[in-house]
Amino acid sequence: MDRSIKEYIEELYEVNLPPYLENDIKQFIKGIEEDDNLLDCYWCELYASINSAEQDEEITEEQANYLRKKYLY
Repeated sequence: MDRSIKEYIEELYEVNLPPYLENDIKQFIKGIEEDDNLLDCYWCELYASINSAEQDEEITEEQANYLRKKYLY
């Protein structure tokens, strides 16, 4: 299977994320799957974690934008 360079790069955007950010992504996905009534809280937590990781330079601006687009918008 041929993958585009863009797909490969996007896959790398989710490698070696800070543990708290990985946890918040997993919790958000689980909340969606289970139709959890706290989904809005998980959304806010994930948004804040992405912003924090970007601000603390634990992830790049490109990673942050990718994660926001993929999970939040």
